[in-house]
Amino acid sequence: MSQVFGAITSEYLERLIEHAGETVRLDLNVSAPLPLAPAQVAVVDAVVADLDRHDAAARAAFTAMLADPAAQPVLFWEFHRDEVPEHAGLDRDAFVPALGLVRVGVYVGEATDVVLDYALRGPRTDQLLVAKLDEQGAVRAVSWES
Repeated sequence: MSQVFGAITSEYLERLIEHAGETVRLDLNVSAPLPLAPAQVAVVDAVVADLDRHDAAARAAFTAMLADPAAQPVLFWEFHRDEVPEHAGLDRDAFVPALGLVRVGVYVGEATDVVLDYALRGPRTDQLLVAKLDEQGAVRAVSWES
């Protein structure tokens, strides 16, 4: 029994959680056979319990990538700075702190993957900066999605 989702009896479950003072959508996507093994349920709960650490890892990756003009976080920032009037003049140093976590996706299959979706706070566009992590919180990929 998951501490977050209770009985995991379907391939998709969704909850709203509080993180860093904001409401964040949390969804569980299961491709492994149901019911999940107790060890898999424990990993799901651990990911949620370690959300601060996963969020920090994603933000650190975004910050490190700002040095590369072709990196996804730079392109995402430039788009908002140049094309969204409400974000005009957004300073590069203020960019990562201005990101709000809007969704956490936990994907359970042969391994467990975590996807963190970020949007700039304030006027929203349909654009997301996405970090893909493993269950230990290592960032494996960053992408700009809409």
